Amino acid sequence: MLKNLAAWLAPPPIRTPEDLAGFIATESARVAQKATTGYCRTKAGANHDLLFKEAGFLAALDECRWSAYGLVAADICLVAEGFLRPAAAGAGEEALAAWVLAVYDGMLDAQPHPGRGPEGWSAEKAEMRARLARSRMAEPIPPANVGFDTARRIFDSLPVHPSLRREDFEVVQNLMRFGHVTFFDELSKRADKAAIVAALHQDSP
Repeated sequence: MLKNLAAWLAPPPIRTPEDLAGFIATESARVAQKATTGYCRTKAGANHDLLFKEAGFLAALDECRWSAYGLVAADICLVAEGFLRPAAAGAGEEALAAWVLAVYDGMLDAQPHPGRGPEGWSAEKAEMRARLARSRMAEPIPPANVGFDTARRIFDSLPVHPSLRREDFEVVQNLMRFGHVTFFDELSKRADKAAIVAALHQDSP
């Protein structure tokens, strides 16, 4: 318990690509969970115990949650790429982009999407490649703005009747923005940009 408390009060530095990949995975899961299960639980209020026993609701929530995970993971990866890109300027940018895609693919491959056939996460992976290519054509997007489209797509997929959630888009959007900004701030405090980028460049072919 004391070890966990110490880690919460003084989280360890992020010095390697492996450290950062683990942090990306953790934060992606956390934000996706809050935007889906957390929102539904709060929206249901005192009735959440009954709602979360309904088979139809749980099936719809499962689909929503996994789709949100793919979207949020892409956002978080793009925030990380934007954070590291200034330190990777020049020759290191290609290695950084390749690493970001490998991290994203690995995260999804570790979580088979329920209800999908052999295509699995192929659509999400293709979309991530297009998003990263667009992002690299300009200055890094501010973390608060990365998830605008993602927030709308997650909101529209929530298993809550539109008449009951029509006023709540800003709730989901601000939750996403807060999650992305918090992730960026933690990177700013804990991540050793130079060491991570150097390791990526060293490992690149």
